[in-house]
Amino acid sequence: MRTTSGNIKVAQPAPNVFRHRSAILLASLVSAGVFAQEVPGQAKPGPVADSPAGDATPSIVVTGTRVTRAGYTAPTPLTVVGEEFLVDRAPSVLIEAISLLPAARNTATPMTGGQAIGGTGGGSFLNLRGLGANRTLVLVNGERMTPTTNIGTVDIAVLPQLLVKRIDIVTGGASAAYGSDAVAGVANIVLDTRLNGLKTNVEAGISSHSDGGTQKAGLAWGGDLGDRAHLVLGIEGYKSEAVPVSSRNDLYYAVGTVPNSNYTPTNGQKPLVVAPYVYYNNMTFGGLITGGPLANTQFLPGGATAPYQPCGPVVGVNVVCPRQRNDLAFFQRVADLTAPQKRYSGYANLSFDVSPDVKVHGDFLYGESKTNFHSVPPATVLLGAFNIQRDNAYLPAGVATQMDAAGVKSFPLGRFSAEFGSSEFTRFSNVYRGSLGVDMSLAGSWKATAYTAYGESNYNWRYDNADIPANFNRAVDAVVNPANGQIVCRSTLSNPGNGCVPINLFGEGAPNLAAKAYAYGTGLTYLHLNEFNAGGRVSGEPFSTWAGAVSVAAGAEYRSTKEDQTVDAIQAARGFAYNNQQPLSGKMQVREAFLETVVPLGAGLPMMKSLEVNGAVRKTNYSTSGDATTWKFGGTYEPNSSVRFRAVRSRDIRAPNILELNSRLISAGAGTTVIDPRTKTQVNAAAFSSGNPSLQAEVAITSSAGIVLQPAFLPKFNLSLDYYAINLTKAIQTLTAQQTVDQCQAGNASICGFITRDTGGAITSIVAPYANLATITTNGLDLESSYRFDLGAAGKLEVRGLANFVREYAVDLGTGKVNYAGDVLSYNIPKLGWDIGARYRNGDTTVSANASGLGPAKYSIASASLIQNNSLPGVWYLGAGIEQRIKRGEGEWTVYVRADNILNKKPPMAFPTQAGSYDRIGPYFKLGVRFSM
Repeated sequence: MRTTSGNIKVAQPAPNVFRHRSAILLASLVSAGVFAQEVPGQAKPGPVADSPAGDATPSIVVTGTRVTRAGYTAPTPLTVVGEEFLVDRAPSVLIEAISLLPAARNTATPMTGGQAIGGTGGGSFLNLRGLGANRTLVLVNGERMTPTTNIGTVDIAVLPQLLVKRIDIVTGGASAAYGSDAVAGVANIVLDTRLNGLKTNVEAGISSHSDGGTQKAGLAWGGDLGDRAHLVLGIEGYKSEAVPVSSRNDLYYAVGTVPNSNYTPTNGQKPLVVAPYVYYNNMTFGGLITGGPLANTQFLPGGATAPYQPCGPVVGVNVVCPRQRNDLAFFQRVADLTAPQKRYSGYANLSFDVSPDVKVHGDFLYGESKTNFHSVPPATVLLGAFNIQRDNAYLPAGVATQMDAAGVKSFPLGRFSAEFGSSEFTRFSNVYRGSLGVDMSLAGSWKATAYTAYGESNYNWRYDNADIPANFNRAVDAVVNPANGQIVCRSTLSNPGNGCVPINLFGEGAPNLAAKAYAYGTGLTYLHLNEFNAGGRVSGEPFSTWAGAVSVAAGAEYRSTKEDQTVDAIQAARGFAYNNQQPLSGKMQVREAFLETVVPLGAGLPMMKSLEVNGAVRKTNYSTSGDATTWKFGGTYEPNSSVRFRAVRSRDIRAPNILELNSRLISAGAGTTVIDPRTKTQVNAAAFSSGNPSLQAEVAITSSAGIVLQPAFLPKFNLSLDYYAINLTKAIQTLTAQQTVDQCQAGNASICGFITRDTGGAITSIVAPYANLATITTNGLDLESSYRFDLGAAGKLEVRGLANFVREYAVDLGTGKVNYAGDVLSYNIPKLGWDIGARYRNGDTTVSANASGLGPAKYSIASASLIQNNSLPGVWYLGAGIEQRIKRGEGEWTVYVRADNILNKKPPMAFPTQAGSYDRIGPYFKLGVRFSM
């Protein structure tokens, strides 16, 4: 294993994109670039056989195939999130609707926590099968979307939600059709490029606690320009407020694993329990002496002292209290349950019919998202204990006397310095992408299309109120200057111009806030990414068998991606307490060619309405990791019009991205908590990741087989049941801090070298380089069903249900396979996920309701042998909405109300703040108005 440590070219900082939002957004409304109007794999208008939702839009854009043929249904399962679904659920951000799909496991949304430094910070990243957002390919109108992060993922919050027509999700490998990253599946976000008329949407939301407000507004127009051209324009804005964890008193506590007081080696119980109200025992808000003869002396306001009495049993650096204590320190006290966010997007699409056989089209997309959230202020958990010398100028006289009596020259001081405020992080991303393409009808059944696209994105990170440990510790070491009697930093005596401002830590409220300018700084990270795509393909039916026409598609594609990330000098020197981003630079070129065919083998026979096979192969060359071959082979069999069987097997890949290849040592989180398997106690340590230029492509073998029922005697009923299995080898990942120490303890000697312990054996830091170290195997069942009831004069009722059961989610890191299906702490993969929705419409009134849930789970499967209360209950959420249409002249108004988590379901005790896909906001209400004409 080889890691990078230097010699990386430093790019220049990207322009301040914060200043140019208005200009770019205006440009997005008056410019036109391109997207293919008839996308590879699109079926001609006809029934959407794989869409039990019965989406009103008849054609399919993404089916995991490049073949274009009327009525063709690929063997790959497809789930459609239609326009009616989006209207009923009224998501504030698009990802909220997608995350309801049971196959979308551990998907990041602004409402699911993850606002810690290593989290998603309010971003919207789709994660199919729980295999990671970087293994789900995101397309817009059938073409690869420009990434918005340095790991190649797409924050779909930058897309214009008002123009989203539907979302087609292939829940299976599709690399042979669409290239790298489609290991877990593909999400194609279809925008309405044929909009005719005007439509608007204005919406506001608020929680039952009168916080977390959201506002959203959008405007779109489409129309013909003469006889040959069609133009679509759209603009949208969104704003949300933060929900701090302190606003939910019943969630305002920390959780830890602590010794089980009832455990004995012979009574069948386990040595640990998961407990609430676990606070830090090595610090207080005013300061706590943690060692030596004066240990357990705490400082009160004004410098007075008092004995410190733990509120309960002490476990390492933690103490377990019998009840909630908001006066004690814990890391999550400054967390945001949701991060405040602003986003804007603009879109323009222009198509032109050059002739009946030639169409050119272009579009331009601009989107941006800005999120900010908070993290812990300077505390012992980050900076370590402060070393207080006997001659400290602020030391209370009584304590100095005690030190003299005990012969003590210094002592360690633990402190949670809330006076300086929390660190604040701002994440800004924007993307602009345009493309130009042409579609041509050739002789006979042959068609051709070609396109070129270019996109750029900026991902800028600002880290305000960031403590600098070296400066902070110098400021704490305050002495009296013998020359003038003034209090100064000890370092100033030998270096008078160092700018150090002394800090008093003795007692809550004591620190001199003027010292912030010296002890704190601002971290700045600028990532600029650009991507160029070009490709072309031809498709047609060269000949026929007795059962029908043989279809083929062939083409070639080229992609070039470049990333440059620069950082400020303090981060580059790793001078902040945590989150020190590092310079990053790299580029990648990809050349691909593919061939696909569909061959009918039977039709019109008894017990064989149709039988077709589908095969594809793609050859790819990556400039960074070499050649790769992907393929798929599958087929469909319809004995009659009521039943269809489908099966497919594919080889899919994901090439290492630039961050995984080239990144330097990066902090993975502050105060990372792990259970030390040597001592069975919970400890805090610094965690880091690093790149590895020797990485190879991941390889997945994916199989699925299923049945689709559309019985003739029940024409409006649809049901599909599919079994899937994914075996991902050479998976690129870093171990979590807990996995690293567990693997070392299990005997993986190569892992132990990445763990640093102090002279007493306590873990102080953990480094995890990216490596092709894992095999991930997951399999399970997908169920999708719908039924439409025509109630005559009483209206129409539609019911739809989706469910996913994860039988296995096994990870092998080289020392044996562990099945994490049902684990929430490490992988967030409850075995069962489901969503049931009903929609009743009578005239101009529509009422909808839905229930979605997660099944019972385990707190930690990795530590299951150690934790007594390891089981978590299942949870389900109820939502409902009503809308009323009002027609006025040529226009139509729609007023709607939506409520989510109506029953105020709380997360399990083990996850009060940021882990697990549980709602923490409580009941939430939205009121909106739509207008169209």
